Amino acid sequence: MLRQTILAIVLATTFGCAKQDQIVPSGDDVLGYEQLASSQGCCQSMASLNYQNVTEPGSLDVLLTPQSAKVALKTGRSFAQGIKLPNALGNIDLTVYSVIDKQVLVPTVLILDSDHQVVDVIDDNVIQHRESSLLYKSGFIGEYSVPNRYPDGRAPSYLVVVTTDKAMATSSEPMPPSEFALQSGQVSASDPFYSTNEIPHAAVGLVTLELDYQPTGPRLETEAQQQERQQVAEKYVEAEPEGVLTGEKEQAFNAAIERAVEKGQFEKALRLSKEAEALGSQSAEKAFVEAMKKY
Repeated sequence: MLRQTILAIVLATTFGCAKQDQIVPSGDDVLGYEQLASSQGCCQSMASLNYQNVTEPGSLDVLLTPQSAKVALKTGRSFAQGIKLPNALGNIDLTVYSVIDKQVLVPTVLILDSDHQVVDVIDDNVIQHRESSLLYKSGFIGEYSVPNRYPDGRAPSYLVVVTTDKAMATSSEPMPPSEFALQSGQVSASDPFYSTNEIPHAAVGLVTLELDYQPTGPRLETEAQQQERQQVAEKYVEAEPEGVLTGEKEQAFNAAIERAVEKGQFEKALRLSKEAEALGSQSAEKAFVEAMKKY
């Protein structure tokens, strides 16, 4: 899973800027503050959020946009996106990553129980600003192990990605690239990205979640995955054992018996009747007798 995590971070670094451009609102409200402050669509309860399913271990992009649901918390109003945790054996190792570009969403991840009550929080004590390295650009990154069950008996069922008033009220200074990043050629020390300009914290943005766990219970799958699985399974359906008489074969025997009698081939008809009976036919003898009556 370490390799998957590295790949996910590299992809987030590569494509993060393009996705951020899609998220940033048009006009002057590039940070999403005005849309967030608007009373329109405010506010939803945790229970009424739309929760996205996790179908397999790996990375998941979470987008907070002006069209996202809004929630009102004691830490302030925020756009929000819900994730339904998968069934897992043991803990779920979670990596949270929000890349810094011209702006950044500083994420907080709420962990809810089955009643949509907050039981744990992954906040700025875990998700912190880290410098650019060989693998990823500077961003807010945190790693956390979500237990299968908490000491009070409650089990984590959902994640909700939000931000806070405290985070949006501050900004970040771009960290200089690490020596590894400079040696790799991924970044340049003269890159304007690493100027002294402060990076504003936004209400909108892209957060990548990497979930590492051992699945258990019923496996969730997308419609495309289900179709692919069924198509492959159909190729490996058990072949019909030779020597087993099916209803279709029994009817074919009876028809052949009738044709043989009609042509006066009585020995052939009798032989077919005996073969069918040997395979378990309950109607071959009757078919022979009835055909003889009609002859």
